[in-house]
Amino acid sequence: MSALPPDEFADQVLIAAAPPERVGEVVARLVGDEIKIGPMPVGRGELASATAIGRRAAVRVAACADPDWHQVVTVPIDLSVSIDMAGRTARYRGTVEVRTRLRLQLERPCTVTVHVDRVAPDDVQTSVQAIGLPARVLGWVGGIQETVAQQVLDYVNDLISSPRFETALHIDVPALLERAWEADLVVVVPEADED
Repeated sequence: MSALPPDEFADQVLIAAAPPERVGEVVARLVGDEIKIGPMPVGRGELASATAIGRRAAVRVAACADPDWHQVVTVPIDLSVSIDMAGRTARYRGTVEVRTRLRLQLERPCTVTVHVDRVAPDDVQTSVQAIGLPARVLGWVGGIQETVAQQVLDYVNDLISSPRFETALHIDVPALLERAWEADLVVVVPEADED
């Protein structure tokens, strides 16, 4: 075997510590299967109230082309929106895709830290369609899309800055190795030959 320079070793440690499929699993657990937004005021004079229920689909993680970031994370959410106004309910269905970027960094004493880019308005793509006549009569799809997109943006940025999310973004390498040693996973000792 040939020697591996320290900088290349560090790069390989980063890749091994946070492979895309594992990052996707962690993000999915942190986001949860369902999110609820609202009730929130919508429409002219904010006379109506909207509630959105989102169900997360499979999180996608890919390599990032930006040299300052390592991975792009996309979280798709299926939305069900209901609007209540003067005792009438209109329903909408839609989708949201939230994108952010991750950077992996080695930090002292021996930690891999995942930095998450703050989600900007352009990182949230929303599409909402009216279901049935009452929703089409209200005709507030544009306003609903903007309101839901802003609420999702706020929700995701609050989640990213939460202590729970912050804790999950630090990988303690010595602690991992200690657990691996305790489980006999670091060094595989072949069984002795029987004579």
